[in-house]
Amino acid sequence: MNLGKFSPEHYFKVADLNGDSEPEFIFCDLNMLQVFNYKKEKIFEQRIAPSASRPKLVKLDSDQFGVGFCFSDSEQLILFDSKGETVEGFPLSGTSLFDLINVKDRIIVCSSGGENTVTIQTIN
Repeated sequence: MNLGKFSPEHYFKVADLNGDSEPEFIFCDLNMLQVFNYKKEKIFEQRIAPSASRPKLVKLDSDQFGVGFCFSDSEQLILFDSKGETVEGFPLSGTSLFDLINVKDRIIVCSSGGENTVTIQTIN
């Protein structure tokens, strides 16, 4: 399967982002996030800042995932859903990759704050 040319430093992951039981192909390379479906169709493309961390898959709900980044220069966290849209409540401040925890009707965002601290923020 050929989805394009990528540099030797690219990041690649296969995951079912949208919960349709079909794989999506996630590429992050040269400040660009690209996601393709199993039919080789580009679902979305997002330009990301050079200071972005490696992407992290973040569970959004029972069957959906998003793609998260931390930007070291601006100390921001960003999370894209399976359509490439910024998840409501983001960007947030932060200095590390993060996870989401669903508690009742709230979403808690947990990240490392440095110096052995944990940063907890809520959205929704």
